[in-house]
Amino acid sequence: MESVFDLMVSRSWSPEAGRPGVSPWFTSRILMMVLCLSLENGLGAQATTTAQSQLDELSARAAEAQRRDDYQQAAKVYQEILKLRPDLTGARLNLGLMQFSLKDYSAAIQTFEAVLHQNPKVLPANLFLGLSLLRLQRPREAVAYLTRAQSLDPRNEKTLVALGQANSILRDYGQANNWYSDAAQVNPQSADAWYGLGVSYLALSREAAQQLARTGAASPYSQVLIAESLEQQSRGEDAIKLYERLATTAPRHPCFRAAVGLGLARLGEIDSAEQLFQSELKNSPGCLPARLGVARVAIEHGDLAGAMRSFDELWALDSHFVESSAASSLAGLAPEKVNALRARLGKWIDGENKEAREVLTAALAGEPSEQDFAGAVQATASLKFSAGSPASPRHLFSEGRYSLCTQALRPNLEKLYSADLLILARCAFHSGDYRTAFLASGRAVKLDPENFESSYWRIRTAEKLASNSLLHTSVLNPNSARVHILLGDAYREGEHFREAEEEYRRAIQISPHGFAGHFGLATTYYQNFKIDQAAEKLKEALDLKSDDPDASFLMGSILVLRRQYDRARPYLLKGLQGNPNNVPHVYALFGKIDAAQGRLKEARVELEKSLEADNDGSYHYQLSRVYTQLGNKQAAAAALAQSEAIRKASAQRAVRRLGLLPPSTSDQ
Repeated sequence: MESVFDLMVSRSWSPEAGRPGVSPWFTSRILMMVLCLSLENGLGAQATTTAQSQLDELSARAAEAQRRDDYQQAAKVYQEILKLRPDLTGARLNLGLMQFSLKDYSAAIQTFEAVLHQNPKVLPANLFLGLSLLRLQRPREAVAYLTRAQSLDPRNEKTLVALGQANSILRDYGQANNWYSDAAQVNPQSADAWYGLGVSYLALSREAAQQLARTGAASPYSQVLIAESLEQQSRGEDAIKLYERLATTAPRHPCFRAAVGLGLARLGEIDSAEQLFQSELKNSPGCLPARLGVARVAIEHGDLAGAMRSFDELWALDSHFVESSAASSLAGLAPEKVNALRARLGKWIDGENKEAREVLTAALAGEPSEQDFAGAVQATASLKFSAGSPASPRHLFSEGRYSLCTQALRPNLEKLYSADLLILARCAFHSGDYRTAFLASGRAVKLDPENFESSYWRIRTAEKLASNSLLHTSVLNPNSARVHILLGDAYREGEHFREAEEEYRRAIQISPHGFAGHFGLATTYYQNFKIDQAAEKLKEALDLKSDDPDASFLMGSILVLRRQYDRARPYLLKGLQGNPNNVPHVYALFGKIDAAQGRLKEARVELEKSLEADNDGSYHYQLSRVYTQLGNKQAAAAALAQSEAIRKASAQRAVRRLGLLPPSTSDQ
């Protein structure tokens, strides 16, 4: 039987194709468990005395066929049993399971429907009928049966994951996230649940980012998210420019300048960062991110004693803040600074600060905390802090007592108005209770869609939760190449290229001769414009699987970019046999080759076949040039006009997606 990882890794991708849907899955473990139960309870107990011998013999034959994984033979035996005893629900159920195992999902659906006609409350029939419908891409129908299965066994992990998958296909990512969260709570060791949870958080983050781009593209909230994204993509110069521009804008919420300052500090702009931290503390003395930034500046200047005093004070105010924020605030330190701080931590012998020392040491190593994993599925149940304070949540926030603030507001989350929801989102995020911050910001967005700060926290928490969930998937399966490939796919689709590269490299290290790892890494390089590295890695992938059409298409694309047209042709011909989404782009590349080599009539034919996939106007533009060279001025003008219209629409989509300001008339 295939597992979730087998099935999902096999999906194909192209640089031009859309995001693939979530693939169906199943594991042999639950199948065999159901089979054993059905055989025990469905045949012997219901068999009549006269047919007992024959039924026992057929049952033994079926069991033996299953042990050999001969599902075809087992299905035939169950059909023989049903001819003798059509009333045996267990035999019919097992027949459906055999058909499911044989991937004959249409037949399995009919069989499970017959079982449910006899008894609508048979759990395996509801579950496997739902899974069969998912395999046939009928998720809306599947949900009805999976929901019934869940009502019959609310803590069945497989049902919960299947419901998450069905809702993901339906693009109801919020509901999918809830189901995956339930599954992870039922079985914290379920890699399927954690992976689905991470992917659903990524989807929710994208949805929130698209909403913010539509309504607040020019807002500082959108711009700071872009700066952080540029930083993650190792585009340091671009990130610094954007952070510096943000440093001159009026602060939008307490600690906004501190967030900008920490970004600059991570990129080595210490003086600018220090000015922002001091400016923040002048107006908001209780802003702990600014105080953490001051500690970072002290480390950069070699004042380790001052840094340790700051860490002491921060730990006393809110240890959860230090635990959740230390790693990001210390990122980007030079190796010699890291070594010096690590040595100083080793001499920090105060017994009361042992936990703080461990947290900071782990942060320097980039290790996740247990708090990160727990907060991905539910609100942190028991925050540790000193005795309760009678102060209002707003006052607690202003003092930097984020955990106390969260504890005060969280019980009334569903009753809070926008202003208090924003305070809760801020406090929960800074105390590491990301799930609460996610829920609070989501509710605030619903109450006031025009409040861009709500969207900002929604996006930040969803990305943090996605990262933690996917990381936990890796922790659960550290030696599985398939898991690392899946994680690489998820990061790549979210344009987190650095993390994607790391996961594919881990997969290659585990399985050096595995095609998927090499192809995934090559695709990541290509998407991130690292063309030479993509070509090198593609060569390794094609050495392992020379006829793979999708890898061939990608290699052909690179060779066309390099104007190595004769070398590109054989690869592109193979590409025609792969992902159907690639085919129009193959025609476009052939058209470009033919035009460059003077075969204008052939180029016209190829380019005309590519127009359905012209997302940016470039194919129409190339065709207009070919028409011009062929002397067809009218067709050339029409193609050029269409190219311009598509280009403008594409530029507007990019502006909305990235949240960038459109260029001025003079720039155009």
